[in-house]
Amino acid sequence: MISLSPSRPMPSYVSTRLRWPRTTHAAMLGARHLQDATTDRALPKTKPKPSPYKQFRWGNRPLSVNDLATPAWCEVKFEYDLRHGRRKKLAERPESFVTTEGKTIAVVQAVAAERDRITARGQTIHEALEREIQPKAVTVTVPSKIAEERWASRLVELFGSLQTLLKQGRCRELSVFGMIQDEIVVGSIDEIVLEPLPIPKPKSRPLRPVGPAASRSGHNEPSASRTPRKSGSKTSRQAVDILTRRYSLQLSDTKTRVRHSLPPSEDMYPSRIQLMLYHRLLSSLLASANSSIRSNPLDFQLFWKRAGVDPHRKFSDTFIDQTGLLPASIDPSLSDQSVFRGSSCLEDLTTAWLHAVKALNIANIDRSLTLVYRTQSAKRRRRTGKGTRRRKTSGRENASVSSSHQEMQGLAASMQTAPCSPTPTIEDSIDKEGMTVAELAKEAKILGKKTFGMDDPFLDEYLTRVLAWWHGQRPPQGVNVKLRRRCMTCEYRDGCEWREKQAEEALRSESGSRRAQARFIKAWSKVFTTPASTDRR
Repeated sequence: MISLSPSRPMPSYVSTRLRWPRTTHAAMLGARHLQDATTDRALPKTKPKPSPYKQFRWGNRPLSVNDLATPAWCEVKFEYDLRHGRRKKLAERPESFVTTEGKTIAVVQAVAAERDRITARGQTIHEALEREIQPKAVTVTVPSKIAEERWASRLVELFGSLQTLLKQGRCRELSVFGMIQDEIVVGSIDEIVLEPLPIPKPKSRPLRPVGPAASRSGHNEPSASRTPRKSGSKTSRQAVDILTRRYSLQLSDTKTRVRHSLPPSEDMYPSRIQLMLYHRLLSSLLASANSSIRSNPLDFQLFWKRAGVDPHRKFSDTFIDQTGLLPASIDPSLSDQSVFRGSSCLEDLTTAWLHAVKALNIANIDRSLTLVYRTQSAKRRRRTGKGTRRRKTSGRENASVSSSHQEMQGLAASMQTAPCSPTPTIEDSIDKEGMTVAELAKEAKILGKKTFGMDDPFLDEYLTRVLAWWHGQRPPQGVNVKLRRRCMTCEYRDGCEWREKQAEEALRSESGSRRAQARFIKAWSKVFTTPASTDRR
């Protein structure tokens, strides 16, 4: 028989009360200070990270329209472009760079080289379009270190563009500037067309009734209604029409495409923002001298103060000679020559600008904005072998469609289908030879146009969001999973922090199912596995 009683007595558990030593209030404060001091020594204070604005646009470098519109494609990519030195030549850029978070990203050189080739081909087309309007266009280049003279050169360019607009009915590369949400913004409008508005018919006077008395008196003296007055010459009537006719300005922007099709609507997003910014800046400039323009007029005195320049500071003689600020070089149709004869400072040029705007007789700026898409031929090849077969494109040529230098967001939109070559070829030097105006019909056919309306609430909402990133109030945001195709043509795709963050968030997600997480990770992994040279036509 087995006994169940334990061989040893079970221990009895006794409740014990722990007594802590009494601690005075002074001792507690001393311990807290000691702990804080130890923590400060262990974890040194880190300086706050400077905002992108302070890093890349601080000082005398105002924001450009491109700086505000391009992040709409991908803010992370745009920030990487700033840190990598996208404005430099390809040979001068580093092979890698360090991000804000301290990560080193190696640049895919093949993709970066292809981007440069696409940029060069686009600029060739745009230069030919510029020569279509002005075969002998003169660019004002003032290598001045004086801020007042740099701003004056922008006004001088404005005068030159206005002369072209009056003479030919359209112009390209019209320099604009102004204040947008308390920020100085500069830009260059792609194309402006001067459209005459219908002249309102004068009200006709009622005819005098013809009665017996009028009939009898008509035999003795000629009637004013029957005897027409001697009209003036045709030239004088045309001069009167020019003085009384009012005009509307139409803004457009030309983009070049590698694919022979229009981009989807979501890829037009940066270009739409770009044109709306141009519309707002130009409206503000014209409203300063034209009350019929519905916009907040630019206060030049406040603007010069915000820019940190003295509007009464005299220009140097060298600057006046270089810019041609002489009475003989100014078109008298814009303003009285006496106004320009004394243009020796920004204040004088501002007055001349106000007179020039009044001479234009602008009634409004059309709120319908147009994007024009042209084909960007792969290259003008030397016929040493078989070439690639191209798909025929439809669309009628319009000689009035033109463009300025291609903006960065247009480049990004066309990059989504660009083939990536690993190494430069002999054709790169051929691209730099230029294109004639006659070659535009073959090399840069019009694919189509997209017209949209000016949307002020939409633009204000976007500007508030993008300026918050510029000033470091929020981190940059990349593309969502639906637009992951944009990563295929990005030279930073191999080490992109945004894609890594998206994958980590999918793994940490508790609300989503494992199947949904797997689909998410699989979608992002396609970006890595898809070859960059794929051009899905």
